[in-house]
Amino acid sequence: AALTAAADLVHARGRRITGHATNTAGIERAILAGFDSIQHGSTVDDRLARVAADHGIILVPTLGTHAAIEEHLGDPDIPAYVAAAAERGSAGKVRAARAAVAAGVSIAAGTDGGVTFVGHGALARELELLRDQGLGAMETLAAATSIAAVEVGLVDRIGRIAPGYEADLVVLERNPLADIRALVRPAAVIRAGIRRIPAGAVQTIGDVR
Repeated sequence: AALTAAADLVHARGRRITGHATNTAGIERAILAGFDSIQHGSTVDDRLARVAADHGIILVPTLGTHAAIEEHLGDPDIPAYVAAAAERGSAGKVRAARAAVAAGVSIAAGTDGGVTFVGHGALARELELLRDQGLGAMETLAAATSIAAVEVGLVDRIGRIAPGYEADLVVLERNPLADIRALVRPAAVIRAGIRRIPAGAVQTIGDVR
């Protein structure tokens, strides 16, 4: 009842509500209470993915959080229990993302930037991980643009190239539909119609602040 009341209150004010949910019961309760999206969703299985799809849920898998720790498993400063938890968590997130993709759940890209080993320029890596779990090329780009705009409640301002929308663009040298890694090194970055990062100045997407 409390979750439903929270969702109703937020929606009455024209806002969206998301659930930071990492266990099956919590995820399902949030969905049935009328939440709009789920962050992480590490335990989503085939059944729960179908429920999420039926309710129009957006899932933000944040695959890179555990993957980043896995990529540093040789670091002597990482305790063994943290490494083991990261491996389990990464496997769970991969299974959840694959189930969601197969069920047709809308996916938005989010990085949890600022957590261990995940910088604020990690979006390109997150998109690569989503692509690896079977998300289509166009759907992967939408996860960072049009679907992400819906998720943050700015669908009428950002997320697509259209009259009246903010001109936030990246210029790429290769087609990201053919290789999503083309996003790692944009040729230029345009923010609000102004070239903020000139051609050749960006070494990695992490350089953009």
